[in-house]
Parts: sequence; C-alpha cells; structure tokens
Amino acid sequence: ADPGDLPPLVLNIFELQRTYSGIELGAGIAALPPLHQPEQQQVLNACMGTRCRAFSIAPQWQGECAETGSYALLRERLTALAKHHWHQLVLRYSALLLRLSEIPASLTDRATETFVQACRLTPGTGYGVIQTARGQLLHRVVLTDGVVSQYDIVAPTEWNFHPEGLLPTTLQGVHIGSPRQARELCRTMMLLADPCVGFEIQAI
Repeated sequence: ADPGDLPPLVLNIFELQRTYSGIELGAGIAALPPLHQPEQQQVLNACMGTRCRAFSIAPQWQGECAETGSYALLRERLTALAKHHWHQLVLRYSALLLRLSEIPASLTDRATETFVQACRLTPGTGYGVIQTARGQLLHRVVLTDGVVSQYDIVAPTEWNFHPEGLLPTTLQGVHIGSPRQARELCRTMMLLADPCVGFEIQAI
C-alpha cells in the first residue's frame, strides 16, 4: 500500500522510525507498580509519611525513579515490535495509540468501577488511586478532628518528569547530529512522556 494512503496517526509510526532509527536512546527506568494493590500500601504509606511534600514534588518508589503511563502499562505487549527493531519512540507512540483504542470499550465496561481504588492508610489518612490516560494519579487526604488538614496530589507528570527520572536516563549521552535535531528529539520524547502542562525547551 502507498504510505500516503495510511491514516496520519499510523503514518507517524513510520516517520518516527525513519527519523530516529539510527539514534540509540538510554534504557529508561522501571515501571511504577500498581499503587492500588494491597502489597504496595505499606510502602506507599512510608513514602507519603513524614516526607510527604518532598514525595509529592519528586516521587520515587523504594528509592528509585519510576515511570507511569501508557508505555509503562503496555510495554510487555509491545515486545514483538521491539524484537523487530522498531525504535523506542515508535514503541512509546504505539503504546499511546493502543491505550487510546481501549478507552471506548473501558467506558462501557462495568469493570471500570475498579479503576478507582481507595484505602485508609492510618486513622484519619486515606488515599485514592486511578489509572488515568497519562498514568497513575494519586490523591492523599489527612483529616484532623474532622477537618481536612492536608491534601496532596501526585500526578503522572511528577513521576515521568522527575529530575533524575525518565527524561535524563533516556536522553543523557545520546549522540545526535545537530542542536536542531537534539531539540526535536527532546520535544518528541517529552510529548511521548505526556505531560499535563505546557513546556519549553531551551538549549544551554
């Protein structure tokens, strides 16, 4: 088939492969485990304890940075593409498409009710976790004498844009041809990391 006949979203896969096939990225970081699982709650409580504010700004899991989102959730399903030497950026983009394709069915699936998980960590302290399109979103609330005394949110962006996390481990040390190509690579990687805020790239 003529590539020009392909839908734009699919055509992007071939464009990413053509542009970046000769550029080797870093291995990245581990996926964040499902925070709603019972075995994670004790560790989560420790993370969100006395250093809760620091955790909310730059979260780590058991002392290590972690990634959340479409690629972290679906990377095992993309191993066949990886074995056929598709570029990491193609895998990340494909994960976004795959995740988007599954959303309509999930909205009508009664199992969707389990996507939001809530748990009491300690008396007066609880949290809720939901697997959003961008990754795991965590809300934590502390009640003191029936009044909300603390409310913290850890969004997927805090995990994926940790200063020692996904972007540095993927991009640092990458060999690339020109400053323009470097900026475009950074922009592509940041878009695929799917931030919830705008961003600007500055070359220093």
